[in-house]
Amino acid sequence: TRDFIFVRDTARAALELYACPAARGGDVTLATGHETSINELVAALLKAMNAEDHPVVHGPPRPGDVRRHCGGIARARELFGFKPTTSLEDGLRETVDWYIGRGE
Repeated sequence: TRDFIFVRDTARAALELYACPAARGGDVTLATGHETSINELVAALLKAMNAEDHPVVHGPPRPGDVRRHCGGIARARELFGFKPTTSLEDGLRETVDWYIGRGE
């Protein structure tokens, strides 16, 4: 699993973090606080691309790869009320549409 956050949510949070004097000199995680499996990510991406019937090939795990990752966002929430607003599905759809609009 991984914790996927949309770039606009990260950029907004970075600006809010910069403007928050209480955050200076400390560590703050910008994430969603939600784990998504790679299988869920692939399914959502295929749906956003209208390609749900595309075959998915699973390979062997990569040596040393972290099996699970989920960011803790309690400090960001406490310091400046951070809450991501873009769902994984909406972010993927917007990203796919952006690439399609560029002809890539």
